[in-house]
Amino acid sequence: MSDIKIEEVSKRGIKGVRASFELPHPPGPIADMMWDVDQFAKLFPDILELRLVASHENSQDVHYRVDAVYKEIKYTLRRTRMIRDNGADIEWSMLKGDLRNIIGAWRLTASGDGRCSVVYESYVDASVLVPTSVIRKVAKTKIREMVDRVRRAAAASE
Repeated sequence: MSDIKIEEVSKRGIKGVRASFELPHPPGPIADMMWDVDQFAKLFPDILELRLVASHENSQDVHYRVDAVYKEIKYTLRRTRMIRDNGADIEWSMLKGDLRNIIGAWRLTASGDGRCSVVYESYVDASVLVPTSVIRKVAKTKIREMVDRVRRAAAASE
């Protein structure tokens, strides 16, 4: 899909990837799908286990067990949802885990005609487990598959 823009980026000293794409759906239902732990887990086959540890109105602590290609890793993220007039953001940061740090976000913004623009950002500092360049390379190859799954799930939820 040539309508996906993928770039290497850096945030707070952590290198990562950013993907930008459009969906023919409004941001609200997409944000709800991303926020729902059970629906979210179905979108990502590399997630072996996804468990809600704690939940508050606009934050969740979620434990992940992930097939990270080279080894299985575990971590807990705090996910925070912010609703905006024209969309929603779901941001995350690592509370604990096998990696040094993980931060990222889904940013969904209404773009007219019932569509939304999506920006996905993921920054991973793996410490010595796996070189970050390898993580970015794998992430960049998997982003197109991820976008495909998000598009199919969004279409199925209509």
